[in-house]
Amino acid sequence: MPPRTDFYLLTQSDENARLLTTCRIIEKAYLKSHQIYIFCADQTQAEIIDKLLWTFRDTSFILHNTADAPVLIGHSTSPPPDFHDILINLSESAPDFFKSFQRIIEVIPENPESREKAREKYRFYREQQCDLHSHHL
Repeated sequence: MPPRTDFYLLTQSDENARLLTTCRIIEKAYLKSHQIYIFCADQTQAEIIDKLLWTFRDTSFILHNTADAPVLIGHSTSPPPDFHDILINLSESAPDFFKSFQRIIEVIPENPESREKAREKYRFYREQQCDLHSHHL
């Protein structure tokens, strides 16, 4: 069965707002005991989201990137084994392994370039018969 794919469409246009919103989504899923793989475009983005998960909210604690942590961050071409729950895709295209997850989350800032890439992803996921949903934040 193809995964559910959620597009969170932001009213802010900057990358910082996108990453902070991503952290809030991760926190919500983490508190519901989901397993989350955050797929980043590159090492730099992975380091930024890692740091933000420790600092984005004073009262938040999200165990990540440790042995047996339910939240992992990566940018390689394959996800960690035994991670099949939620994929948060921060890269510019859908990763080849997206079908191994039950749910995909895309967080899209309000700017023309990001929206065009989101449209391409949306078409791709639709062709893959994913269960598509949009959320305006």
